[in-house]
Amino acid sequence: MGLNTNTRVPSSGRIAIFGTTSGIAREVSRAFVREGHDLVLIGRSAEALRAEAADLEVRGNRPVPVCVWDLLDRQHHAERFAELVSNTELSGVFFAAGVLYPEKDLENDGDLTRHLFDMNLTETIVVLNLFAHHLQRQGGGFLSVLSSVAGDRGRAANKTYGASKAGLTAYLEGLRAAMQGTGVRVQTVKPGPVRTPMTDGYKGPAILLAEPEAVARDIVRGIRSGKAVVYTPGFWRLVMAIIRALPESLARKVPG
Repeated sequence: MGLNTNTRVPSSGRIAIFGTTSGIAREVSRAFVREGHDLVLIGRSAEALRAEAADLEVRGNRPVPVCVWDLLDRQHHAERFAELVSNTELSGVFFAAGVLYPEKDLENDGDLTRHLFDMNLTETIVVLNLFAHHLQRQGGGFLSVLSSVAGDRGRAANKTYGASKAGLTAYLEGLRAAMQGTGVRVQTVKPGPVRTPMTDGYKGPAILLAEPEAVARDIVRGIRSGKAVVYTPGFWRLVMAIIRALPESLARKVPG
């Protein structure tokens, strides 16, 4: 059931989409449905989940169950997870829950900063541990998680968000090592800016703002090929390699 570099996405069991209503996750869900995969949608809004499931059921001509699960409802993670896996065999998970706030708002609001880290890192790790160990006990599967190129190098414009994603990237690298030889493939997805509601107000070069459909294609292709790290669009791999190689004194002068 596990992915390797010579296999397709597992066909047995459902693919869980956590954070279904995000722009990227929505397009990943549609891409999986086009390929004939069964899904289960996970998110905090029952109404939004039902609407998304109805759309996917029409597109794929198959039932799409939903699971209402608030990432910040930390007291009920184990309960929600047990309910999910008791009714559903999983072949893999695409995890896209997270938030992005303007840096100036975060600098002046400690509660908002704590909320960002809870969503992007702390509670995400707690939930990913549940999925990873379940897939390990099951004998394999994939875990593909949305991080960001912002976690590759600290930048003034998004230092807090970038720190949360740097922590997530480091965790996923460690989880990948821990799952080695278990049949569980752990993938880190690092998109640049993507045209979704999360990036409303984006002020960077328009050429760097990717379309969610293209990003979803890169993600599904990366899952299919078993890549450990997926940069999307692909040019970000080179861009971030250059930025990471700069001495900090020079990196501070790069706009943004």
